[in-house]
Amino acid sequence: MQNVNKLPVIEISEGFCFYRVQLTKPIKNTLRIGDVLMPPANVMNGRYSCEFQPTAYFADSGITALYEALFRRERSDGVPLEDLRRRSLIAFLNQSILRLVDIRGVEEEYPLLQSQRLNETRRISSEVHRAGFDGIIYSSAQHPRHDCVCLYSPGIEKMKLRHALSLVRPGSNALLELVVEASRRSALEIVP
Repeated sequence: MQNVNKLPVIEISEGFCFYRVQLTKPIKNTLRIGDVLMPPANVMNGRYSCEFQPTAYFADSGITALYEALFRRERSDGVPLEDLRRRSLIAFLNQSILRLVDIRGVEEEYPLLQSQRLNETRRISSEVHRAGFDGIIYSSAQHPRHDCVCLYSPGIEKMKLRHALSLVRPGSNALLELVVEASRRSALEIVP
């Protein structure tokens, strides 16, 4: 992988809408930065997580966020209804410019970027963080031709809640229409 300082950098102006699936209500040890809820910084839960640095993942669309968080292609056992009940699809707007290292388009040369070689992808992310960027923009491994962003705490602080939608209407089994679409398109059933 080339030096992160030689990779393209893009700036996303304020007002861009990003989506993520997250817990509706925080649980013990949930880290909160503004309205973004995430696991504690020492929990390495994603491909581009940095050790001891809060990292939050966002997508360019609601359906991409659902694929990335719940309806993943490697999953075969269905998505538990209880997992859906505890989560919401959140839309955020960035309140100021985000400076992101752009690794889209280099996956063919560096297939590790879309792999489960987590030590390598996390090392790259740590280098990006140390270089002072807000995060990384990368191609979704779950939804072709769509993008995802991982942000570190300075970038996360730039995010402002736009709206939140429960994945399951409280007090019912009524699913958000986008959840039904994600289930159908991914061929993953929602299981009791």
